[in-house]
Amino acid sequence: MTTSEGAHSAHSPVLWALVVGVLAVCGTALWVDAPTAVRVLAVVLLVLAGARAVDRARPSALAARSRPFDVAALLVLAAALVVIAPAGYLT
Repeated sequence: MTTSEGAHSAHSPVLWALVVGVLAVCGTALWVDAPTAVRVLAVVLLVLAGARAVDRARPSALAARSRPFDVAALLVLAAALVVIAPAGYLT
């Protein structure tokens, strides 16, 4: 990796969205409750899936395989989190 690639990736909007999303999930878990934080995480995954679907560049933080695989994986994970989030209220 050259210096220009490293500098570019540090200013990537997708990476910043990922950092802000993780901080939002952590804050929600601390100050609200875990099931709500799981829902916030699902929303973050949906946003990242949308970013991966429309971004032509290959973002290093989100690229695992092909674009359709990445988007499908993020959507399935978001759906699974939405389904299991209410289980946090059972305890």
